[in-house]
Amino acid sequence: MNFMPVRSKVSFSLEGMERIDDILLHKAIREILTNLVIHTDYMITGVLRVEKHDDKFVFSNPGSLKLPIMDIYAGGHSKARNPNMQAMLRMIGFGDNIGSGFPTILEAWKKENWNKPYLVERLDLHVVELILSMVSLISNECHEALQDVYGDDYTVLNKEEQLVLATAITEKAISNYRMQQLLDKNPLEVGKILYSLVDKSMLVSTNKGRWTSYSINFNYAQGVKAKEQRSRSKSQGVKVKEQKSRSKSQGVKTKEQRKEGIIEDLITYCQQPRTLQEIADYLGYSDKYRMKRVYIDPILDDLLRMTVSESKTAPTQKYVSIEK
Repeated sequence: MNFMPVRSKVSFSLEGMERIDDILLHKAIREILTNLVIHTDYMITGVLRVEKHDDKFVFSNPGSLKLPIMDIYAGGHSKARNPNMQAMLRMIGFGDNIGSGFPTILEAWKKENWNKPYLVERLDLHVVELILSMVSLISNECHEALQDVYGDDYTVLNKEEQLVLATAITEKAISNYRMQQLLDKNPLEVGKILYSLVDKSMLVSTNKGRWTSYSINFNYAQGVKAKEQRSRSKSQGVKVKEQKSRSKSQGVKTKEQRKEGIIEDLITYCQQPRTLQEIADYLGYSDKYRMKRVYIDPILDDLLRMTVSESKTAPTQKYVSIEK
């Protein structure tokens, strides 16, 4: 076998792994190390690394994923980037069950009730990273910390909202993509939960388009913000119903019920001025211009207006619902 010069190097320490004494966990860690070696792209400069922290492992290697991330979570598998290394490792008992690696990891972490493994492809750095948190989904300490911040307003939230806040306080910041993995929901569904918590002032966002992140609002005013939000939501609901009724009386009908529901969500979301990118993120569209043609253009100047009338393509352009 001829191997090209390798510029990657292995740098890791498994000191402390003795705390994991469960057979399934040992198997999971072994599967990760095996995948790390056989899927690394040794033709690019980079470091194959395993980091051991008090509360998590971080595995990273140069290269890119050969399958969509959601397919990997669903149990899909692809051919190893380095089949010769895979064959050698199988000879010594590593990676016996091809395709069982990631499901084994998910099973082990679920059994321990730890945060779901977080797999991310960092295309800008040509790095694949897997973060394995050894922190319980929502520990008693986490519940207490969130109750200290939000008081009784936290206890009335549903389980999904509590999990979002628990993840945010544990990981310092979260994204729509991160919560898709934990909640097993699509971008639109996750966006609704995140924006609901932002509107309640429980989360604060960075508003960086598709890279928007969310963190805990430690300055939350218990009780006051929630009451204001409930009042605002009721008034928004009335306006949406009025707009829907007015559209029907004018003979305007949508092609399908789903589109009508999305437009209603859009109108409610745009009670505050929003950029095109923010709206696309909220609706779960990667192509913001197609989203604009389908959902914004048909209601522009009727239910929605631009904040900058002089130039439709102004960098500061935002869209806001029309109050009638």
